[in-house]
Amino acid sequence: MSTALVQDRFGGRMKWSWVGNAGLALFVCSILAGQAAMGVDPRFSLLVCTYACAWFAAVRVLGGALTLTGACVGLMGMQHVLISQAAKLFMGQRPDTPLYHPVETMAVNTVGMIGILAAAIIVRLVMRDRIKSILMPELRPDRLKMLALIFTVLMLLRYVAVAGVGGPLKFLIQFEFLTPFAIAAATGFTVLSSKGKRFFSPLNFINVAIPLLNGMAFAQRKESAYAVIILIWAALMFGYRFRPVHYAAGALLVVVFQYLLFPFALYARGHVKGLTFGQRAGSAFAIFQDVVSDPIKYKKLSEEEPPPSDYYSRRLLYYGATNPTLDRMSIIPTVDAMIHSTKMKGTTGWDSITRGFEMVIPRAFNPGKNNVGTSNSLARRAEGLVGEEDFKTSITMGFIGESFVAFGWQGVFCLPFLMAFTFFLVYRIVVRDSMSRNNWAS
Repeated sequence: MSTALVQDRFGGRMKWSWVGNAGLALFVCSILAGQAAMGVDPRFSLLVCTYACAWFAAVRVLGGALTLTGACVGLMGMQHVLISQAAKLFMGQRPDTPLYHPVETMAVNTVGMIGILAAAIIVRLVMRDRIKSILMPELRPDRLKMLALIFTVLMLLRYVAVAGVGGPLKFLIQFEFLTPFAIAAATGFTVLSSKGKRFFSPLNFINVAIPLLNGMAFAQRKESAYAVIILIWAALMFGYRFRPVHYAAGALLVVVFQYLLFPFALYARGHVKGLTFGQRAGSAFAIFQDVVSDPIKYKKLSEEEPPPSDYYSRRLLYYGATNPTLDRMSIIPTVDAMIHSTKMKGTTGWDSITRGFEMVIPRAFNPGKNNVGTSNSLARRAEGLVGEEDFKTSITMGFIGESFVAFGWQGVFCLPFLMAFTFFLVYRIVVRDSMSRNNWAS
């Protein structure tokens, strides 16, 4: 891939990819032309393009998509806005429908992303690679194996606590990073010890199988999918070269997740709540057998739409029909609904912010902590996001939308800036930001 090295304004050297620049230009031109042809408000289109440019610049300033912070911003921007706009364009659907406040929703997202860009610029100015990270990458196979074994044990203990039989181990439940750390260390060990010949071993097989089984028992898509994604990404970052047979296996795996595991998780979720771990596992296994025997039936069930009488839930069908995977990667209708609810009911102020910080404190030091995050209570302010009696489902809405809910326009720039600045600074102090051969960042 052709690249050019240019001297950046911060005194460092930044590698700019012509493919990335061309991709951004193509996206912007497609949005402007395609949405204009559909009769979309030009203000909406210009805001989408501004968002894309701010997002692209933030990722670049942070060092690119192969850095931990750059990848986080990259994924966030795609999930919140860019995937939905590309999908709408591909489907020939107007992206400003069925939103309540399309221009304002895009303005909120854009101002928030500009705040994140500002935080990225300041962190780059402040750090300039002056601070040595606390956790440096480990490239010695014997050390990686030891780390993999330690984190595998901790991961298993966490899942014991998740199953409800851990007792004093319950504080481990919120340490979700144990699983990716265990997988990354085990994969790094496997690749380096085999001199790049293998990426899969009994050790990381255990580290992937346990989250998969746990995700099935508790009907959670994230636990199952992330384990496989982290395995593949860690192998790439440690230098393993995948062959055509791996790509074929990967394509088959995507089909399995899309037509078996995801429909199973969406259907089983309502049938395993409130059961003991043993009951959950038994019920989930029985349902999974049925899914395997008739996957099309459950694929249709997972795409079942709300009844016509449920006006508010149907409004949230951004693509006109239920599409669980694409809906999960399209946060814009959720942010729009939260903006509408804030206009109707007012802002929440510091209430949701302080409650969010309280959730960070381990239950051992905060025994009265709620089991569900603040997103559930915020979602119940908007019609259709969750049921009135649903106090368990924590939906994804993103901190930009939550910033508007808390303080309106006053919070849209400031809160994303402060949160992003803290996130970027802390992570760069704790771990080296580059994900290449970095067990802590992979």
